[in-house]
Amino acid sequence: MNLFRYLLPKLPEALQSWITVKLVSSGRIFQSPIWKMLFRTLAFYGGDERKLRETLVRKHEGIDSVIEALCALAKRTHEEAQKLSEGADPVRAEAARDMFLESALYYFMAYFFVWDQERLREIFRMADPVFDEFRKRMTPPVEKWAFEYGAGKFYVDAYYPEGTGPFPSVLLYPGNEGIKEHMATYAKYALSRGMAALAIEPPGWGESGLSGCTFSSLDDYRACTDEIYVRLANDPLLDEGRLGTFGVSGGALTSIIVAGFHDYIKASAGIGAPEYKRLAEVWKNALGEQKRKTYTWTGLSNEKDVMDFLRAYESDAEKALRKIKCPVVLIHGSDDYVTKAASGQEIAELIGENASYRVIEGDDHLCSNSIGTGLGDEIFDWLAERLK
Repeated sequence: MNLFRYLLPKLPEALQSWITVKLVSSGRIFQSPIWKMLFRTLAFYGGDERKLRETLVRKHEGIDSVIEALCALAKRTHEEAQKLSEGADPVRAEAARDMFLESALYYFMAYFFVWDQERLREIFRMADPVFDEFRKRMTPPVEKWAFEYGAGKFYVDAYYPEGTGPFPSVLLYPGNEGIKEHMATYAKYALSRGMAALAIEPPGWGESGLSGCTFSSLDDYRACTDEIYVRLANDPLLDEGRLGTFGVSGGALTSIIVAGFHDYIKASAGIGAPEYKRLAEVWKNALGEQKRKTYTWTGLSNEKDVMDFLRAYESDAEKALRKIKCPVVLIHGSDDYVTKAASGQEIAELIGENASYRVIEGDDHLCSNSIGTGLGDEIFDWLAERLK
């Protein structure tokens, strides 16, 4: 599989696309280690691994067929959730809430296969009302914050614990191509420990990207975090002096870099942070479709500008990491197929005595084997202890 991932980007783009379509259509790609990890991760987020496998690991007529199959699964799950939500039974109501989340996740998984912006908007038009059903059924209901930024807006889902506050908060950063809705289960870990959770949709991705908001430098993350902090500081339910960060994959690197930008971050944790020194090199060897997505979320239009952006990112990231003063935990799976597990150790060494690095033996990039069986509790216990 690693050899295949190495060779495929070296082929002409038309041939890359043809091979990818064949692998997706046959269902074979969904039996790869990376997709097995994604199935487990989607199950942790609130999906049903069996349903996903039955939907995807079979013969399809093409990419459109995969998207249609996921949307059909989402629609069926939504209908089941609506039936469950009828009546006043609190057990059924809670099950319906989680099934609305499940349905939305299937729509958002379809988003993974879409490159056309209009088709993306169509999927979000179907998914957003379903996720809104989940938002309003949480106790208290999840608030959706919108911030004007650049040519559009970026969005935050704000989860509050029950009680009067003021509460500590954790900023949640999804990975590359991740969206704020993917962070709902992590938010529940924070809520169960009396912490608010602010799930951030990065500029360029998801609903934020569709609004016209793009990500073209680390200053975008600095500025967006400052805007969230001002909103938080003016909320009587939230304590601006007790703020931490958590992220996965690219979001893990972001959550840690943000701690270098801002002294008001008091603790940071991440799973699967990539090699910040090799972002430009990795992108140069990426598939054509991945490169086109980069043009979309950065707002840049050619390879030179993207390479300049990524090299500047690498330099700015190193400067930020050297400035971190708060405690940091970096976690990696030993069997990471996406980035080298040693990248976490490199980041920890750069940060110095405030950072600790941990490898989970036998686990993958997202620690999908461990996150729901104790690791998630350990991470959020650690954050809660430092945000007392």
